[in-house]
Amino acid sequence: MYCDTINKGVMKVAEHDNLVARECMPEELEMGLKVRNSIFSPITNEDWQKGDSKTAAIALYESECIGFIPLSLRKFRLTSQITITAAFENGVGVKQGYRSMGIGSQMIAAASCFLKEKADALYVYRGDERSQGYNFYAKTGHVDLLYMRRFENCNLKGIIHESVIISQGTDEIFNNQQKLKEIFEETYFTFGGFLPRDENYWESAFNSPIYAAKPMNIYFFRLVEKGCITAYLIAGKKLKPENEEEVGRLHILEMAACGGDPQKMKKVLEATAGFVEKKGFSVIDLEASDSCPFKELLIDLDYSSGLRRRQIMSLSFDSKALFDKFWKERLYLPGIELKVWTPKQTITLIERKSDNAQTVTIEMKEEMLTRWLMGRLDFKAGVNEGMITVANGNKTIISEIAKSIPFSEWEYHPIDYI
Repeated sequence: MYCDTINKGVMKVAEHDNLVARECMPEELEMGLKVRNSIFSPITNEDWQKGDSKTAAIALYESECIGFIPLSLRKFRLTSQITITAAFENGVGVKQGYRSMGIGSQMIAAASCFLKEKADALYVYRGDERSQGYNFYAKTGHVDLLYMRRFENCNLKGIIHESVIISQGTDEIFNNQQKLKEIFEETYFTFGGFLPRDENYWESAFNSPIYAAKPMNIYFFRLVEKGCITAYLIAGKKLKPENEEEVGRLHILEMAACGGDPQKMKKVLEATAGFVEKKGFSVIDLEASDSCPFKELLIDLDYSSGLRRRQIMSLSFDSKALFDKFWKERLYLPGIELKVWTPKQTITLIERKSDNAQTVTIEMKEEMLTRWLMGRLDFKAGVNEGMITVANGNKTIISEIAKSIPFSEWEYHPIDYI
């Protein structure tokens, strides 16, 4: 989906008047993908058309494409009750010879303008907090919302349970999407941090460009009790490992069990280890957060974990619109005008309705404002720790504010990755 007007969100690099960053037009897609494919694992025009609706930011210098950011428009769950439209960035690509000139930042700034009619926020999956790439996102205003670490099992002592059925490929996954949706929701119904599941989610996921750019052999493990699937695990082995470390690894992409039952999940994980051992693979791994409902089970099954290695980051380009759309109706503060103050901006969240209304101002850093509006900040704890201050507030007002945007646990599922 592309914007009809190309002038909206136009940004120019100060040093180069002939360089413009804006939304990509359909006829510019081919040259945009050419820049992208020269940097990242290549995808075709046909791959681009699959999966989520897409747009892109493009940087042009005298009609030459020198920068490109693909943007997938996806539903994203903040809490069990709040789902937003997120524009996921899939690699910021700038042509060799034009880097370190602020072109990537200009494309992000342009995207923040033209996306306002299409999405509620920008999102990206990133890794390596000490890297130049991570620093780029941090400098452009992206905020860490969730950290993930790798859990891995090299001590493969599995059990082949007769009740666990194993198949290769995606056919059986697609044939059981309704049941997978039910089991997934039973496991993660209190969580946010992922794409909402529907009956077509898995087909859409595996038809997305990421699995064309980085193909995998897919394996489906499911526990069948009394003729019904009660737990499952989806895993993939990369056909083109990116380095020596990736060779022989089976990556868990998603797992769930009826009622979140760890004993059911244990049987599936044991069968997965037995399968991997039989196939001669060397490692099973999973990227997950510390909130993973099966974390204790993984530890019991000899999965070890390292330092955090990936994060979900977000850029809120219109905090006022985000609050109005998803949170405002939850907040009841009669006789109060409510503002938010950060070092960068002042926002009126609840307007003054009378001349004698009391003005209450929440004071916080911009980063904390983003986390709060994404459901990733415990407001009351922030006040108690002194990281959030409230001018003219009292305990009743603070409790009401905290209740309106509650902290939500998040979990990451690698199948969502783009």
